[in-house]
Amino acid sequence: MGEEIRLLSHADKKEQHKRKPSAMYYLLILLLICSVIMNVLQTRKIKELRYTDAALRADNDLQPNSSVPPIRAADLNGKTISMSYGDAEFPLIVYVLSPGCSWCTRNKNNVAALANGGSREIPLIVLIS
Repeated sequence: MGEEIRLLSHADKKEQHKRKPSAMYYLLILLLICSVIMNVLQTRKIKELRYTDAALRADNDLQPNSSVPPIRAADLNGKTISMSYGDAEFPLIVYVLSPGCSWCTRNKNNVAALANGGSREIPLIVLIS
């Protein structure tokens, strides 16, 4: 029929393996190199962030019965205020609430109950970030 059957000799097979790699081969090698570089950079960044996080946590650890530094905040009018309470003669409850915090939302009624019916001997300060 008009089909030609060609048998490849051992030399022909070697010649086929010597062909120049395609552009796809080089693209895959380039992507692999980029992936390795990105993984190395990401690993370094994660280690740096872990170190920074550990240092920040160590600096801000409060022990029971320790004094807390004054809080600088803005009041409802935007004026900066400083609340010093380390030398108060009575206990103080400070809540820090955030609009996106699910636990803050869940505890909203508890904070309101403390503010409305709580003891007048224990002041309640609510901070909203």
